[in-house]
Parts: sequence; structure tokens; C-alpha cells
Amino acid sequence: MELWRVKADIIHSDHGVVKQWRDTREGRIAWATEVARYHQLPWATPPLVAWGDLYIVTEKCTPILDVPIEHSYRYEGELWNLIHRVNRAGVWHRDVCLVNVVLYDDKVRLIDWQASIPAQTSVPYDIYGARAAGQEGYLIDPPPDGVHWYRSDCGTCPTVYWGTGRGLTRERNGGFPLPGE
Repeated sequence: MELWRVKADIIHSDHGVVKQWRDTREGRIAWATEVARYHQLPWATPPLVAWGDLYIVTEKCTPILDVPIEHSYRYEGELWNLIHRVNRAGVWHRDVCLVNVVLYDDKVRLIDWQASIPAQTSVPYDIYGARAAGQEGYLIDPPPDGVHWYRSDCGTCPTVYWGTGRGLTRERNGGFPLPGE
């Protein structure tokens, strides 16, 4: 089942962001997965304000793509470290596209967890790609090796947004090798 294709309506309000799934088998699975990840990984997600049958409400956040690129570079290493921490917690997000990266209280957080799965190996799928993690690519027409946000154009994110590697080192990447090393 391709849960990334499951549509959900997003409503921005003064009280937060409401995400509402359609009442289908796939919609219920996607909703249940997302709610579970918000509870399992509260340090990786915006605060969950409320949830109910097929909806969640989160605190309002700033999309990383709304931050001027020259200021956004300071969050690049934090995102890498967050992805490694999520993997160590036993989860692969599988859709770390920059449209799913937000800032809450000046900290990087991830949204859109409906396609996440338990990590299958210790290799972070969301950094090194599907093949490096011993998996088939999840997204249709994935960028090279499934790395959806680094050195590629996913069709939604700007081309080579952070992929120049500007300022990113192994040290800023929590000591882990960078893709291509």
C-alpha cells in the first residue's frame, strides 16, 4: 500500500494545524501511523494539541522553506542529527522532503509521518537511501538512491536546496559519513 498517496486535508488556523484523513481503509492506516509517531517521537514532531477520529491538530510551526535560504543553513546539521536520532529510536520517516521539515520553538521537527515504518536496519534510510538500507525505494521515481531531500530535486523542494554541502561536515552530521562518502 502506498500511504504517501493517501490524501489528507490540511487546514491552518489560529489554533494550530488540522490534518484530516478521508474515511477509507488506507486513510485509517495512515492516520493511525501518524498519531502513533507523534506519541512515540514527541521530540521529533510539533506538539500534538488534539486528535480524534481521522484528524490531528498540531501547534503552528514555520515551514523550513519559509526561512530565507541563507538563514536556513544553520538547521541543516540539526536535521541530519534528528534523522539519525529517529532512526536510533527505531523509525524510518521515508518522506523527509523539505516540505515536511518545520521549525517549532526554533528547533527542527518533522511532519507527515503517515508513510513511516519501523526501521529495518541500523542504516538511516532517510539519509543514505533505500538501497543503502537494503530496501526498495518507497517513493515513486525517487531521487538517486531514495535520498529525498539532499542533492536532488523532488519536484516540490527547490533543486539543490542544501545539497551543496555548504558547511556540512561529518562533525555536524553527528560523526556519521555524508552521502557519497
